[in-house]
Amino acid sequence: MRIFAYVGSRRHNSNTLKVVKSVIDGIVKTSKELVEYDVFVAEDLKLEFCIGCAMCFNKGFCVLDEKDGFDEIKKKMLLADVIIIGSPVLAGTVSGDTKVFIDRLAYWLHLFPFYGKLGITVVTASCNSAKETNMYLSKIVESWGSHLACSIACTVDMPNMIDSPIFNNETIPKYAESIINLIERKRRSELVPSQYQEKYFLALKQTYDVDIELDNAELKYWRSRGYIKFNSYKELIDNIC
Repeated sequence: MRIFAYVGSRRHNSNTLKVVKSVIDGIVKTSKELVEYDVFVAEDLKLEFCIGCAMCFNKGFCVLDEKDGFDEIKKKMLLADVIIIGSPVLAGTVSGDTKVFIDRLAYWLHLFPFYGKLGITVVTASCNSAKETNMYLSKIVESWGSHLACSIACTVDMPNMIDSPIFNNETIPKYAESIINLIERKRRSELVPSQYQEKYFLALKQTYDVDIELDNAELKYWRSRGYIKFNSYKELIDNIC
């Protein structure tokens, strides 16, 4: 099993990183197989800001990838079985670094590249906006095509969950066990897409199911992968995974 984790915080040993590492440790302890993982924090990547050129949507690649090495990060994400995206809550939403990470993968929101993968969101907050931020991150993870395994919200002040024995010794292990069970369901092709994913898939299919020829990377992707022939996202997963 391969895990990819990104934490959008520049704070050394941040609370978000602590929770992400706890989740990974829980998976490693619970899994009966070898678990390989990569954990990146914002300071590791130093990503360039998206310049809004739309090259990714139209041509299928980002002009900045070779400049900051983000193409190698994408390869690691595509090879992973589990994708973890973590962010602290800043000004009521994800951190700037997390948003830059998402912006640089904006075209993947139309391609479902993570079909069959599990997605996990981790949000830490002082005391508020954790739920709203987690809802946003969850939508992003599902739009990439991942099956949302769990959304973890942890407050660090009111209440102090991060130092709570219940959170660390009971809640995190339960999440880990649930993730391992979902991995087994994935292998048996039992994962069920969310209602949001089904509606989103059909909306995008309607956009790309056209008879005209366009020099558009997303349209070519849908055709080359055979997405157009499937009548639901569940059908796609069952036939491709």
